[in-house]
Amino acid sequence: MKRTRKEMHTVQELPVSTSSLDFGGTSLQVDETVRDELTRRWLVLEGASTAGNDELRTLARTFDAHHYIVRYYLPKNEGAGYWDIYRVSRDLFVMIADCEYLKPTWLGSPGEQCLKIRYLQTGQLLREDQSPLLSAHEAMYAAYPGEEGDGYFVAANTRCRLAVVQCSIAAITDELAFNYDENPKLIELLGDAKSRLPFSRKFEPSAGIVSAFSELMDKRDELDLKLRCWFVEAKSKDIITSLVHRVFQERDRKVGPNRISPRDHQRVLEARELLVAHIKDVPTIAELSRMVGISQTRLKLAFKEIFGVTIRTFTTEQRMREAARMLIQTNLNIAQIGRSIGYSHSGNFSQAFKRYYGRVPREYRRSATIAPRRDSFSNNPPNRAAAIMERPEGRQQQRL
Repeated sequence: MKRTRKEMHTVQELPVSTSSLDFGGTSLQVDETVRDELTRRWLVLEGASTAGNDELRTLARTFDAHHYIVRYYLPKNEGAGYWDIYRVSRDLFVMIADCEYLKPTWLGSPGEQCLKIRYLQTGQLLREDQSPLLSAHEAMYAAYPGEEGDGYFVAANTRCRLAVVQCSIAAITDELAFNYDENPKLIELLGDAKSRLPFSRKFEPSAGIVSAFSELMDKRDELDLKLRCWFVEAKSKDIITSLVHRVFQERDRKVGPNRISPRDHQRVLEARELLVAHIKDVPTIAELSRMVGISQTRLKLAFKEIFGVTIRTFTTEQRMREAARMLIQTNLNIAQIGRSIGYSHSGNFSQAFKRYYGRVPREYRRSATIAPRRDSFSNNPPNRAAAIMERPEGRQQQRL
């Protein structure tokens, strides 16, 4: 039986005190009773804000070793709506958003050796350069094999209904009994453990995956609170199983008339590592192809197929993110930062930085240091994520 509005909004407020655990970079705080349980395992959240601690409420606290539900309401100065955060098992989390942000808001995803599957029912997610990342009814998966993370913007003034299923990589590989470093299919799904770099890809969701996500978003509130965790757990495991099964059932991806062999796949991963390691003196395509032992044409095509961007775009992204990090974390001047990432003239560096971030380095440094920062969301760039979460950018909010 569907619960009434009054029942659905009868929530218990968690006290905010000096004994609370403050999840870095967010205002998500829980009392001492819950803290001890949460600290037993890692917790990665999407959508938590940096203000309005009094807005946090809990829908349920099941008296179980691993389960809980938290509903986080956006502060009025950030928008309207909420995020539901479910801890459905030791290694499995589900985050569901139904909200509308006042301004384009950056959500950082730390690197926590996990796999995230995102499905956007309405709204739009954007990359750092404001290009579309995910549109309505699209899905993507992202793997974080190391400590490096990434993130995305949620577009402003549009209702965002987003579901994120997150599972530890260890849980997946243990269940499958595979060493994913040696398995091209798992590398494609979970990224490269050796490089420790984030890896993401859009995919066409099957009818089963769409149905499972839709039920997560639309039917969970109809259930008794005790049953809700079990319902969310079952649906999220269906989604993970379907995605892993799909990756293993698909044929090897093709580049032109030829498939990407496991050997070439590994060479492209090595090329990516070299690009990251030589950010100041980036090798040319010809040099890179010789270094990893693959033809230039095959390298360019395979790199774009695997990572979704060209080598040139990837190099620019790495340089700009490193520059953003140095602007916040160091006292180097603009020219020094430009030279450290391969720009001999500060003017060229400033122009490239403005094309990528929409502001020159000096303005970026000034605006990002106005508010106190918390180094929670690591890399891509960590401090930019924290700064934008402190002060989201955008237009006037339309209430839900």
